[in-house]
Amino acid sequence: MKASAIDLRGGLEPLQGLVAGTAVLLSGPLIAMRDAAHTRLQSLLALGGTPPFDLTGRIVYYMSPALGFGRPVSSAGPTTSARMDPWLGMLLDLGTAATLGKGPRSPSAASLCRDRKAPYLAAAGGAGALYAVRVASAGILAWPDLGPEAVMLLEVEDFPAFVGIDTEGRTMFAPGRSG
Repeated sequence: MKASAIDLRGGLEPLQGLVAGTAVLLSGPLIAMRDAAHTRLQSLLALGGTPPFDLTGRIVYYMSPALGFGRPVSSAGPTTSARMDPWLGMLLDLGTAATLGKGPRSPSAASLCRDRKAPYLAAAGGAGALYAVRVASAGILAWPDLGPEAVMLLEVEDFPAFVGIDTEGRTMFAPGRSG
């Protein structure tokens, strides 16, 4: 199966027409966020605050990179996306164009992906070292006090993933599994 090369620097429109199960190679910026950053963002918004970073037109990657070993990151594997489902609507309200993580998502998340035309991309679990070699640069965008769960900007090249849920709500996951 040949992967579709997507240069994120030119926008995410090429993701809109892809069907669930399509292999992609992503190049460009990803925003890395996990549980602690989502919780902080939700609290900030509840208090009427403004995020210290812009999610408009971006892909949020559910992960927290391990730093070190002479590379921008030494591990860049995805975390379980279903855990982030309670915050998906918030991310989409802030302009997030797509999300990237591991595993199936809840039926409500699949509906949001369909209704907001925001595909979910699925990365392979257990491949953190492989993904790390695809990260060209990494830097903290916000909340360094969260340590490995700080919000980070990653620049990736030929980062392999699949369209897990497409903009029509179709899923690549087996029947009986969420998403």
